[in-house]
Amino acid sequence: MASAAGVVRFPALGEVVYARQGGGCWRQLREAPPQRVTVRQSVKLSDAVLCFTDVDGWAKTGRIEIFNTLCANVRLARGWGDCYGHVLVATGGADVMVDPLLNPWDAAALVPIITEAGGRFVDWTGVATIDGGNGLSTVPGLLDEVLSLLRPSSKRPARFGPAASRRASLTPKTTGHPVG
Repeated sequence: MASAAGVVRFPALGEVVYARQGGGCWRQLREAPPQRVTVRQSVKLSDAVLCFTDVDGWAKTGRIEIFNTLCANVRLARGWGDCYGHVLVATGGADVMVDPLLNPWDAAALVPIITEAGGRFVDWTGVATIDGGNGLSTVPGLLDEVLSLLRPSSKRPARFGPAASRRASLTPKTTGHPVG
């Protein structure tokens, strides 16, 4: 699965994020010189910023309950779809990005970007692959906790952290819109 290099470009934002194996992760904003970027460190899940793709993907995969559980356990959940949410993890703007439907061609560039920024990119079983059909980018300290919440409810202990009381009324009613 090792991608040697990855580049993502957001023309409307004037932003390019790129990495190569062993060379770090870099972000360039417009004409400014590139800056090395890293994931955030030492964050608790209850203080984390979670990004996700549109809510329909969670419903289509029968995982809306898992989505609600994740949202209830973080400080802030926002719908920054597709690769931008993963890039937010790499650049320190978010702590977790969860994608319930992900194609290999969408994931390939993210692997070196996330890993060279100090994060982890895996599928929902914890395997570092672009072929899992879903994806998770996270800061290292949250990987195991997020993976435990991604398990089906029959395999997951019922647990709601301090953020749950702030988010108890979360019920997504539309798709493609930020929640929280």
